[in-house]
Amino acid sequence: MTNPYDDIINLPHHQSLTRPHMSAYDRAAQFSPFAALTGYEDAVAETARLTGKKVELDEYGKSDLNERLNIIQDTLDEQPKVSITYFLPDKKKSGGEYVTVSGCVKKIDEYEHIVVMIRTPLARRIAADAELNSVSLFLPYFDEGTVKNVVNALRDSEAVMPTETGTSKELVTLGRNLEYSDVFDSMGDLVTYRIDSSRKQPALRLLIQLSRALTMDGVDLDAQRTVKNAVLSKMDAEIARIQESGDFDSRKAAITGFPLGTLTFDYGDNALSFDEETQTMTLSEFDISRHFEQAGKQFGEGLHKEYWIRHSTRDHIDVKIEVIVLTNDTEAMETINAYAQQEFLSLYENNKRAIARLSEARKTIYERLINSSAQPIAVPWSLPDSIDFSVSDDSTTFEQHLYCADDGTFKTALNPWESGVVTEELKNGAVCWLRNLDRKNWSLEVPYEVSGVATSMFPDLVIIRADAQGYVFDILEPHDQTRKDNYPKAVGLAKFAEKHWDIYGRIQLIRQQRGPDGRDHFYRLDMSQTAVRNKVRGITSNEELDRIFESDAFRED
Repeated sequence: MTNPYDDIINLPHHQSLTRPHMSAYDRAAQFSPFAALTGYEDAVAETARLTGKKVELDEYGKSDLNERLNIIQDTLDEQPKVSITYFLPDKKKSGGEYVTVSGCVKKIDEYEHIVVMIRTPLARRIAADAELNSVSLFLPYFDEGTVKNVVNALRDSEAVMPTETGTSKELVTLGRNLEYSDVFDSMGDLVTYRIDSSRKQPALRLLIQLSRALTMDGVDLDAQRTVKNAVLSKMDAEIARIQESGDFDSRKAAITGFPLGTLTFDYGDNALSFDEETQTMTLSEFDISRHFEQAGKQFGEGLHKEYWIRHSTRDHIDVKIEVIVLTNDTEAMETINAYAQQEFLSLYENNKRAIARLSEARKTIYERLINSSAQPIAVPWSLPDSIDFSVSDDSTTFEQHLYCADDGTFKTALNPWESGVVTEELKNGAVCWLRNLDRKNWSLEVPYEVSGVATSMFPDLVIIRADAQGYVFDILEPHDQTRKDNYPKAVGLAKFAEKHWDIYGRIQLIRQQRGPDGRDHFYRLDMSQTAVRNKVRGITSNEELDRIFESDAFRED
């Protein structure tokens, strides 16, 4: 059966070459009902839209929020990543909604009450003290002599971060010598120091920050509360002392008002004076609150507000005046800071082993706290699995080093004194040794003072011996007696030995001198001996050190 449309029924649908094809959705819209009230549905939807109410925080909520902001403020150098929930008022009706944003905090404006955040998810930031595995510089147009000059300049510069600098031919990575694995395992009790030029902070702030970090990391969940209560109790005790001395009322009067002998009022060309009796101007509550906030900056960490909350049942003006009086009492502040320094050291000592087991990122936080202390603090010393080392053209092969290349060898350039001491130690039965490099994050560091300022020395050699109790770690420093820093370093070694005589063996300052036989020998002054270090601790010149060497130094060859 035929159809009159057979000739066209299977032809493809016509597609215009000049007009775009209309979609099925747009074609259906031609047949939709006509909307006479434009915007009516939007108005209904807006009326039905609900907004939330802003939650007003109580004092405890505000205190908790303030504590969290303090944590962020303390870690701004790391640009911490946080999530902040805040109330956004609605533009069309009362109420609003809570919005959560995440990002890195750049700064906190305390006056405008603004938290500035960086919301660039792909951005990466390298901290000022971060370590890179390696940084390579390709110098295609430099001859070999010029490259060596650049390398030497970088090595000699004090402004360069401690690192191994050299050409690709000189720099090598050394791994642990597997022959001495048990030596590495026996280092658990050893300590070192970390002295840097970071800005020092008051002991009171460091104590609060340390207790907070220990609580956050789960090392000591009660640390923050315990420390805060102890500090507040110390503040109470100092206020009580001032009150018992009878000076509190006079100090309070000096804060809340000041006397005026004469009042003069200018009016036009006339001046009227009133001086029949001394007048007293009384500060307003606003002025007292301003002084209260200034006192809080001296304490830091929101302690002034914590004290205010602790005494919330009393008149708040009286409590604020107590805080102001406390910060203006030199004896009270010295007592509180001395207490904080002692507690800071004790809290760290009690938890340093647990801190050592934290992640590298978290351990960095504690290192910054330790470095910010005015008093050098001992930290656990451990050696990494591998170290970067520079092998120059004049390097010599040495045996029994703790680190070695893939072929089992170790090469380094030592001066004649260092080389001679190593040879003498190995001949005397040393198990192995370590070339202690300057200013490495793994180096053994000993503090000493120059004109009252703490700095650090890096003893050249660590010698490992064995006795009936196990391995003994000795610290040896071959030193030129003509150097000006001779006696300060000797005093530093003596103080180090006094604190850590129980975990280290010999702690020696070594000189090469002509002996009675007319030959050069190494003479050793051993700070591990009580009589020697007691003499050395009190010296103030190189001449005094020379005399102690003459009377107490000995040879081991």
